Amino acid sequence: MLSVDERNQFVMENYYLEYVDDIHILDYIENTINLAFSENCFIGVFEGYLNFVLHYTTLNKKKECKNYLDKARQLLDTYELGDTYLLSYYRVHAIYSAETKLDLIEALRYTKLAIDIADALGEKLILVKLNSNFGILNMNLGNYEIARKAIEASTNYFEKNLDESRLTFDYYNLGTVYSFLNEEKLAYEYHKKALALAKKHHVKQVLFNSAVGIANYYNSQGQTKKAFEILDTVIDKENRSELNLHELYGIICLIKTYVYDMQYNKASETIEEYESLLPQGHNDKGVLEFYELKEQVSLLNDDFETAYKASKKQLSISSEINNIMNDQSLMTEIKTEYHRHLDRLEAMAYIGKDLTLLDDMYQVVSEVEKHFSKLMPIFTICVGRLKEEAISFDYVLTNKEKAVLGDSYLFDSDSLAARCIKTKKTIVINDINDDYRIYSDKKFNQEDPNNDGQIIESVMYAPLIVKDNILGFFSIQSNKKFAYSTEDVEIFKIIASYIAIALENLNQAEKLKILSETDGLTKLLNRRGFTDRIENNQIENKSTALAIIDLDYFKLVNDEYGHHAGDYVLQEISKLLLFKTPPGTISGRLGGEEFALYFSDLTENQVMEIAENVRQAVHDTNFKYLEKNIRITLSMGIVFCSKGAKQPFDYCYKRADAALYKAKEAGRNKVFIVSN
Repeated sequence: MLSVDERNQFVMENYYLEYVDDIHILDYIENTINLAFSENCFIGVFEGYLNFVLHYTTLNKKKECKNYLDKARQLLDTYELGDTYLLSYYRVHAIYSAETKLDLIEALRYTKLAIDIADALGEKLILVKLNSNFGILNMNLGNYEIARKAIEASTNYFEKNLDESRLTFDYYNLGTVYSFLNEEKLAYEYHKKALALAKKHHVKQVLFNSAVGIANYYNSQGQTKKAFEILDTVIDKENRSELNLHELYGIICLIKTYVYDMQYNKASETIEEYESLLPQGHNDKGVLEFYELKEQVSLLNDDFETAYKASKKQLSISSEINNIMNDQSLMTEIKTEYHRHLDRLEAMAYIGKDLTLLDDMYQVVSEVEKHFSKLMPIFTICVGRLKEEAISFDYVLTNKEKAVLGDSYLFDSDSLAARCIKTKKTIVINDINDDYRIYSDKKFNQEDPNNDGQIIESVMYAPLIVKDNILGFFSIQSNKKFAYSTEDVEIFKIIASYIAIALENLNQAEKLKILSETDGLTKLLNRRGFTDRIENNQIENKSTALAIIDLDYFKLVNDEYGHHAGDYVLQEISKLLLFKTPPGTISGRLGGEEFALYFSDLTENQVMEIAENVRQAVHDTNFKYLEKNIRITLSMGIVFCSKGAKQPFDYCYKRADAALYKAKEAGRNKVFIVSN
């Protein structure tokens, strides 16, 4: 069984084919990637993605190419695969830009980036190949002399090193350059060399292209018989599958040869035979040339109706080509992009101006969703906070409504939020069902938290960092596959930086609020914090109780043992209050030796039982300070409010304080309760 590396190498040598013997190349690449995943061989997955790009480039599948380029880049960044693999990425991106996007300038830019890395790595062989590609791109841009020099230098290198595999391509490209330079004899000689090597090494792509070059030379010399002979050696007339680009140009050359030989009916039959096999969705110059020939041949056969239909087809194809190549269309595209850019700037201006000033994170999340949903698809938006080892999904909007997501933890290896925080890196997945396996062998929970039947298909996570301090994460998620472009990712990172500032501001505000509401000595709520918390926690139809506590003869503790001893006793009393009261009890120090407790949803008997336990615990405790034993008691007054009796704090305080007075009157170390 071949290894992942061997399988990827096999595809690299045959990516332009649909089948090799009984092997379907697309299935073979998919199986190789699955094997690589099962072995956690992410370099193998990366190379498999690039092989997908190369194969889809030959089929002109732009969307698929871009998808797998994005997947490859994601792996490259996630696992920091290094410059060797970045070099591979740039090389493949250059091929995609040139052959599928038809953007030769972009292709030239990626080739130059690859050349710089190859030079830095000392990769002499790759550097020579890239310079050859540099020449090919210049040839397609009309810079024929630059192209000739670059490809000749590459050819000389491979001739010295007897690299017939690479010479196969260089001979063909050199022949093509000489054709453009009107050096027909030299073009013919190099195409002959290329054809011989292509046959020897079974390089189908060059086999077609060099045969076409030779046939064109023969046609120019009036030797159509030789042209037919050379084309017969490469065209499989039994093949009835969709033509690739190289096969298409072979068929075009065959039709032209019939025209040169004045076999117009035969030319027409060939057109009819192969028209249904034209590349689907590939309206480029090759398909356009096919229909130009169809019109020409139809006129030669006096078939004016077919000629008219072929002419209309040309107009349709030309229009589509012009959407990419025509200056006017480019201007329209530029204007559209300009307006999108303005929308981005407007949204970013708002973010920079106002977002960090908001003091409510839900408002922050809502404003981001409002302004940026025009620029990118947002179904779920979330800000999560790091709280020691826990990751709390505090602020979540799904389809503009608040939602609840379960918390995660830093040690959860399957959590994208945890990975994002631990690595301090942005995560982008445009096909969660397929690409989550890069991060985990489990299945991602794609369900909508509001249970609306939607599922998450694309996600972005960014760490929220301020001054190297990691605060949490920011995430945007979509119910569409391939939702986020490279531009969206860059905008997302900028938004995350502002959200990090907003979250830091919120954290600082919360800390200040806690400080302003906390008693410095006992760490219980102070009077302000206690009263605010009660006002915010009063619930209709639930019983409540307010207890006011006063330490009996506390002044004597300060007088006899000193204020430090008094402070120690206050701290120990506060711990005891927390320990002896049930969860949900609000505890506070109102000032001096006065404490307070607030209970909710308890019966009067339950409140009295808790109060007695607290009183007894204080009575029984020997507070030891610097080898001195300090004993103290407390008195407590309680007002109990039955269900439905929601009362202001001041009113309850007066009633509880009156009850405390009665406890003092009764001899202290007592609990006295009144009902409202």
